[in-house]
Amino acid sequence: MLIKKLMIIVLLQSIVFTPFFLSSAGKAQEPESQELSGQVEIELEGRGDTYSGEFAGHEGEGKLILQNRGKRIKNNLDIIINGKDVAIHPSNLRQQNTVEIDISEYMKQGDNELKVVQRNNALSPKLIIPYLTLKEGAPEDAGMSLEKLDKIDGIVQQSIDDGIIPGGVVLVAKDGVIVKESSYGDAQKYDMGQLLEEPRLMETDTIFDLASVTKVLGTTQGIMKLVSDGKLSVEDKVADIIPAFGQEGKEDITIEDLLTHTSGLTPWAPTYYYANNSEGVLDYINRMPLDYETGTNRAYSDFSFMMLGFIIEEVSGQKLNQYLEEDIYKTLELEDTQFTPSSNFKDRIASTSWGNPYEYKMVHDPDFGYKVDVDLEAFDSWRDYTLTGEVNDGNSFYVNEGVAGHAGLFSTARDLSVLGQLMLNGGGYGTNKLYSHPVVEQFTSPQRLGHGYGWEVDSRWYMGDERNYEAFGHTGFTGTQVIFDPIEQLQVIILTNKQNVGTTSSGSYFSTGPLSRNITDTVYQSIKE
Repeated sequence: MLIKKLMIIVLLQSIVFTPFFLSSAGKAQEPESQELSGQVEIELEGRGDTYSGEFAGHEGEGKLILQNRGKRIKNNLDIIINGKDVAIHPSNLRQQNTVEIDISEYMKQGDNELKVVQRNNALSPKLIIPYLTLKEGAPEDAGMSLEKLDKIDGIVQQSIDDGIIPGGVVLVAKDGVIVKESSYGDAQKYDMGQLLEEPRLMETDTIFDLASVTKVLGTTQGIMKLVSDGKLSVEDKVADIIPAFGQEGKEDITIEDLLTHTSGLTPWAPTYYYANNSEGVLDYINRMPLDYETGTNRAYSDFSFMMLGFIIEEVSGQKLNQYLEEDIYKTLELEDTQFTPSSNFKDRIASTSWGNPYEYKMVHDPDFGYKVDVDLEAFDSWRDYTLTGEVNDGNSFYVNEGVAGHAGLFSTARDLSVLGQLMLNGGGYGTNKLYSHPVVEQFTSPQRLGHGYGWEVDSRWYMGDERNYEAFGHTGFTGTQVIFDPIEQLQVIILTNKQNVGTTSSGSYFSTGPLSRNITDTVYQSIKE
């Protein structure tokens, strides 16, 4: 897959995050000693050695970091950005091991030219330019039409007026610039079917039950990190990691089979009729026979991602939520992305369904399209209240305590945009590198039967007609959609709480696919104007 802005990585380093504070132009400031990463990492070795390349940045913002490779940093580099010499004063370097130089005055929006020349044979410092981070800006800053983007407001409002959704949040970012972040309607409009006298308004920082978006911005992130760290390969057999899985024809199923939904595992079953906790769920999956021969078909399966969650736990030695929150989300300073949010967040969380009416129908109505052979009286813990801060998905809530590989993650549009920029950057954000660039390309490229590794690629039904074929993303049953386009360096994040309006006469929920298509097409049209 083509990537518009290729990340230039000269040397990979381990990552420890510490916040930076920019100094005035041309002056150096010493952060705490640490190993850092960036979209450009340069180590020149001798007099006359040069480097030329490009890096992504924002107009009027930016920094470069020099790290000591000897006794102290020496000013023996000529650094030229967009044809201008970067002023570095020797008196500011002193005996520091790491210095940070403000380069904002040299920067322009988008691609910036960089040239570095080593003047002598003294050991030069390592030069790092951090990965692109998000900033707020106007549509014209990213080459987009404000007039066209404003049409999104009417599109969302029409869905609210039509009773398809009670509310939502839309975030659009291009080239690292957040050009639109808007909230609409209500975070809770109904309580068990009763219209509230004072509905709770939606805000841009409202937290949503992401449902199956958990698969890509939760579980897939964990697998990508383990692969990037060399602790896992997509070719590994699941039974080599969890031996009890290797029965009932599942002996040769690989991580790749699970990621592409071609494992042969059944799409869905009510595990709460067979298990009482996550250990029981794993045992149930281990004993599960296949629906079809592995690799011969693709059937979207929650069980594939439940297994990936268990694999992350086995390889990392941590619970799924602990691994993701500590090794990924906290590294990126994402405070609102979590499983099982505490009650302190309840006023900020969008309400979803009135209990589990859809899932109840899946089990109890043989004509609803699901073949479920259980003793209907064996489970009697169906929720009978409006869900706020509890994951809607029954297999996640009832037996996995809200932490599962297929569903259970909560987040905001802003937090998700950081994860999206991480992906568009090729695996890094700021001075943190979480994934290798080849791993990002591999996971977001079409693999088996057109599906990426976890990611859906080129999916018209919610990505629209104007999309680039390299676009990747995912949807969630609660009315959530994320779309990332590496060609346009574009993010479209559409989060709704559609379930809070209740089910239709058929027992289903309204689809937010048409809403997502209309919004995304409008975003692409705003680029073309």
